[in-house]
Amino acid sequence: PMLEGRVQLMIDHHGSGTPFTDHYIRPEAAASGEIVLELIRASGVAITRQMATLLYGAISADTGCFRYSNTTKATHLCAAFLLEQGIDTAEINRQLYEAKSLSLLTAEKAGFERLHFYENGRIAILTFPYALRQTLGLKDEHLGTLVDVARCVCGVEVAAAIRETDAPGTYRVSMRANVDFDVAAVAAIFGGGGHTRAAGATLIAPSAKAAEAMLLEALLRTRQ
Repeated sequence: PMLEGRVQLMIDHHGSGTPFTDHYIRPEAAASGEIVLELIRASGVAITRQMATLLYGAISADTGCFRYSNTTKATHLCAAFLLEQGIDTAEINRQLYEAKSLSLLTAEKAGFERLHFYENGRIAILTFPYALRQTLGLKDEHLGTLVDVARCVCGVEVAAAIRETDAPGTYRVSMRANVDFDVAAVAAIFGGGGHTRAAGATLIAPSAKAAEAMLLEALLRTRQ
């Protein structure tokens, strides 16, 4: 009822997955914010400073502050245009990457303590059971950066974070690759998707240990 009479349009830069409504998908775009900016400019609508701030934040978040391999010349041109609107990029990026709550730091500390390495340190996987989340008083929103805890270790080529949801036996998986490794292909094995170097999926397993074993087996099989 809330969407009755409204236009629904799916705008995305993920090439995998099934659109759930009318859609405009551009996998070559580094960020959905790029696509939205393109559509706004094509429509002739004036872009306010607030709009530019939000769009820059969206692009920065999708590209890891322009560090990921999906960043292109077009991405930087979009950012340059948004800078011309008088936005405060330092504050935007501080809020995105340097302002961490105590809960988020608690989650990252616990995640680091549950980090396992395979293939001589080239694969790093951490698991976060729901019981641990309850013990630490954390919400799911505090666990979104766990995969970066694994990814930032020197020598790691593929990183994954597995977190149990409030549905027993259901685990969300986030994967990142620091090298040319198709983690989206691994995610597809479990019905998920994403980009070549950043993807996610949902696993059904009897335990966190079993979920980790399932994911590791899929990673090794795909890596061959």
